[in-house]
Amino acid sequence: MLATLAFGVTDETFSVASTQREKELQPTFLLGLNLITFSAWNVGTWIGVFLAVGLPASVQSSMGIALYSMFIGLLVPALKKGKEISIVVGIAIIVSSLFYWVVPLFINVSDGLQIIGTTVIAAAIGAFLFPKEEVS
Repeated sequence: MLATLAFGVTDETFSVASTQREKELQPTFLLGLNLITFSAWNVGTWIGVFLAVGLPASVQSSMGIALYSMFIGLLVPALKKGKEISIVVGIAIIVSSLFYWVVPLFINVSDGLQIIGTTVIAAAIGAFLFPKEEVS
């Protein structure tokens, strides 16, 4: 059962699950959440496969920003939870800006690696600044 639930963990399901008020979520809730997002992703993919060809080039090229918009939509509810998350997001913005504008060493590094580096650095600083007690 855990492997099935773990298979369905995505950014979207994690965001929705982590904003729930209950400390322990029911496996049936997580399974339903995973099935809904998995189904929506598949249906959306197939719709995109068949309809994207008919979209104007300007709309096709603007779809790249849709992913970033989705992540912002996932981030906003988390920002309401506390100042710690807002601070870590601020750190990520600063680190990303440093990669982009200040450090010439990273000019030839792909955007994907810069995003991963930014995420790891911001998460590490956040874990150092805001340690949590282990729950047993």
